[in-house]
Amino acid sequence: VESPDSVSSSFGYKTRGECYYHSEKEMIDRFVRTVCVGGNYLLNNGPMGNGRLDPEAIRLYGVIGDWLEVNGESIYKTRRNPLPTRPQWGDISVSKDGQALYLHILEWPESGRISVTDLPAAAASAVYLANDEKADFIQEGATLKITLPAKPLDEYDTVVRVGFTKNVGEQ
Repeated sequence: VESPDSVSSSFGYKTRGECYYHSEKEMIDRFVRTVCVGGNYLLNNGPMGNGRLDPEAIRLYGVIGDWLEVNGESIYKTRRNPLPTRPQWGDISVSKDGQALYLHILEWPESGRISVTDLPAAAASAVYLANDEKADFIQEGATLKITLPAKPLDEYDTVVRVGFTKNVGEQ
């Protein structure tokens, strides 16, 4: 799966007509969801008439780059969600070695908790990538429940790395 996208509603630079830029949140959501289904995300912007890059495109690339600096391990060298469903609150990727699930919390739940069902093994740890602090979790059978902080740790996507002692990814 390959998903070409653009920082704006046009694949080329437009000086006239309707054109809008996607929000930072929208860009990161689209990026994360593509990776979590096993896709390759291609992000485009058209050069301006003078051949330079559009300053707004450069700003958006910077926001994505800053997010990747903290959360890159949940994107690079990962595979698609190995579980049978996508959670309502976001999406999931798995490390290439199958030892960690990355829970991408794209929609902060009002309940202050998230659950992951159908886990094939017991979780050994849960850590927020944004601050390297442990996440409060319990596991009941194949269901992992994480109690979240009062507010998101990242305004776009708070990522929790859940570690396992055995491979939980697809082979």
